[in-house]
Amino acid sequence: MTLRAVFLNDTSGNHHFGCARVMRTIEAALQARGIEVTAKSLVRQDWERDTAFLRALGAADIIVINGEGTLHHGSRHAEKLLRVVRHPNRKSIPVVVLNALFQDNPPEWDHLLAGMSLISVRDSRSFAELKGRYPGELHQTLDFSLYEPFVAGSSVERTSLIVGDSVFTDVTEELATLSDKSAADIFLPIVRTIKSSRPQLSPARRRIREAVIFMHRIVFGLRHPKARFCQDEFDYLTELSKGELHVTGRFHSVCFSLLTLTPFLALSSNSWKVEALIEDLGLSSDRLMALKDIRQAIDGSGMHGFSDAELLAIENGLEGNRRAISRVFDRVAELAAGDEARKISSLDSQSGRMAARKLAPS
Repeated sequence: MTLRAVFLNDTSGNHHFGCARVMRTIEAALQARGIEVTAKSLVRQDWERDTAFLRALGAADIIVINGEGTLHHGSRHAEKLLRVVRHPNRKSIPVVVLNALFQDNPPEWDHLLAGMSLISVRDSRSFAELKGRYPGELHQTLDFSLYEPFVAGSSVERTSLIVGDSVFTDVTEELATLSDKSAADIFLPIVRTIKSSRPQLSPARRRIREAVIFMHRIVFGLRHPKARFCQDEFDYLTELSKGELHVTGRFHSVCFSLLTLTPFLALSSNSWKVEALIEDLGLSSDRLMALKDIRQAIDGSGMHGFSDAELLAIENGLEGNRRAISRVFDRVAELAAGDEARKISSLDSQSGRMAARKLAPS
């Protein structure tokens, strides 16, 4: 029997290769365990007013929240996702949060967290912060983008000095300008457009925004001639695998560097996610840099290769992560199947009561 899931915080439509990879990983893992995603609510979409989504939610066997990029610093968008545990359509359906970072969130969230059947976080700092606040089943993995291995089309020589973008637009501009004026070979964003997409907009407004942001991409390329916008995730990974060094301000760009074994230097992002990933894998803390030091690092690009110890840590970390993520999805499937069993049991019980009433003497 196929089980049904609904999905909150679908980030696949924002032209970000890391988000697309995470979403694909989750859907494929659910499908492999006999779970079909019957409805999705896009990132920042008002799911509480989406009648079609709410109907699907009420008929689901499990509710899956993508915790990526939301559960930090008391985000109101994150709180809105967590409120699903209190929605009347939820009934007793299990709710799980996957691939989450959890940082600096208010105690007012605790009653919502308590309604979750399972939470899976992607770093040890988040695990430690949640452990004292969440009484339910808690798992720790690395980011889900690291679940599926990358197999390069052919072996390439690592000669490129690659500079990437940042979650902060002003830092992206500084990095692009730095790549223009330095020994960098290419400016390689992890997104198809510098301006963010807004998939939650109406179709008409979305078409207008898409036209605007792709025009911006053309103008950006004229201003920064080393810029290279990849068309898809494989294109980005292939380009990254040519790198002797990758300098980036994006968390998922660091993840992709690990997948391709490309030495990297990283800037901090909008949470502790980059620092936590480096810590959890046991990589050198020198891989985290301040923006003011990046120019000097680029000039000495040959000095930042992975050590033998780091390569071993990456290999072991990614292998262990795949096992850990598989265990998480096995538990998700068990929770979904358990809810289906409860529904069947309830129906059987109701049928039995009806039969008993029919047999009882009038």
